[in-house]
Amino acid sequence: MLRRWFFWIAVLLATQCFAREGVAGEPFQQPERNVIILEEASRLDEAVFTEVIVPLLNVRDTALLAISTPLDENNFYSTLLRMKEPNSDEPMFYVLEVTLICPACAERGVKDVCEHRRELLPPWKSDHRREEMTRMLFESQPQMYMQEQLGIPSGADACCYDRESLVRFATRVRYHVDTSTVNPIGQNVYMAIDTCGGGNNMMAIVSGYLTVQHDLVMGRDGMWGAGILRAFYGGSSLRFRKTAGPPSAGMKRVLFARNFVLFGRLIIRRLKHLAFFHKLAYIRAQLRRPVLHLVAETFSAQVLVDHIVAGVDQQKPGVPFCHKIARVLRRVQHLDNVAVISMDATAVTSDNQLTHELSSHAQRLRDRMHATACIISIIEANYGGWVQASRVAQILQPYQPVRHLSADSSKLRRPGVLTSAESKERMRHELQRYLAENRVHMELREQGGTRVDDVQLLLKQLRQFEYVYKPGASRKHTECKRVITGKLHGRNDDLAIAMMLLAYWPLYHALNGDRVLT
Repeated sequence: MLRRWFFWIAVLLATQCFAREGVAGEPFQQPERNVIILEEASRLDEAVFTEVIVPLLNVRDTALLAISTPLDENNFYSTLLRMKEPNSDEPMFYVLEVTLICPACAERGVKDVCEHRRELLPPWKSDHRREEMTRMLFESQPQMYMQEQLGIPSGADACCYDRESLVRFATRVRYHVDTSTVNPIGQNVYMAIDTCGGGNNMMAIVSGYLTVQHDLVMGRDGMWGAGILRAFYGGSSLRFRKTAGPPSAGMKRVLFARNFVLFGRLIIRRLKHLAFFHKLAYIRAQLRRPVLHLVAETFSAQVLVDHIVAGVDQQKPGVPFCHKIARVLRRVQHLDNVAVISMDATAVTSDNQLTHELSSHAQRLRDRMHATACIISIIEANYGGWVQASRVAQILQPYQPVRHLSADSSKLRRPGVLTSAESKERMRHELQRYLAENRVHMELREQGGTRVDDVQLLLKQLRQFEYVYKPGASRKHTECKRVITGKLHGRNDDLAIAMMLLAYWPLYHALNGDRVLT
């Protein structure tokens, strides 16, 4: 390949850089040539580069010579190519790039056929017939062909997630979610846990909640509720926010006022855990009909209000309150969101550390949640099996009320879920849907939310998720399967897996009800 031809030329240039003339009057001494040579540098384990190669660069008169076909933009080798000098736009390393695609063809989008740089091929390079054979062998993996034969690094096409969605997610302004909106009565908070798989893997925890139907909807029916609504809604019986962001001042006042209500509370179980109501007292107008006041807010402001109930106050007084509210909300069509309120990723090497990390995360959630709100754990049981998943569930028991999602098909109903190639694709699809529609929201770290470093790590891991072709496991099953993975070249994907768990399994719970909990 081309890079081997340029390799020895680069070695010669690097060694000549350290040739020093002898001092006058002294015999000539053989100069020291401290050259670190990395062949196929992009395939090197990043930990080896960080812990072994980087310290050697501190030695005086030491040069680093790395040659390789770049992989994707998240690879550490690709990062080295983009590094700049401090306070300058000058590249930190001298980069010699050789590709078989000329700039004109690259600008036109041509990536696989270009005849304008054939003269760069060394004499020992294969003939045209063998090149066509190689192209046919790489037919099922076009990204690999462009990378290995044409010298073009794999880019956005190899990523499982839409790059534009990830860029929007990275630049979105994060805000502090008011405690009262995170901890409504009956609100479940899901705690997705990807347990440590050994080696350099980490245990990742991503906690948050989903709005089903899919927004925070709060209903008030009665004297105090009507008075509060009239105070800042001008007598309107139904109102929707028009901009995305944290809770409005009006919603905060309503949520604050609920704490002074002395009447009973009613949680609509059939709408799962995401709508809560206060039944105060009926206000009867001239026709003695109950008046229903609703306030709805959404993070994304993507609310469809074309079919909002007209004449809600004409509901018959004899209809049970729960059924009446349920019918109203079924006609309120709006989209769902994922709100991430806490996120951690830590290398766990002992049971004591496992207990500490899980306990501290669960305590942060419990401190902010309503006393009746439930923590529902989603524990990946692939590596440690049901035993480790049961251990994680046991650690979370003191933070009641707590329940655990179970995908165990046996009668034991053990806590934990298993991720197969099929379920991983479903998780990826759900998260991509949320990202594409700008419906993933991160809370600030001020009161136990997400750290900026954790969000950047999550983005990095999502960008490195790729489709790969896995060969058959046996002679009978020789067909290659396309799977997604973020572990290529020794990478970690734990935080991304936990985020995918949070995007998919709460919907599984919503569809199947509490029978999938243990």
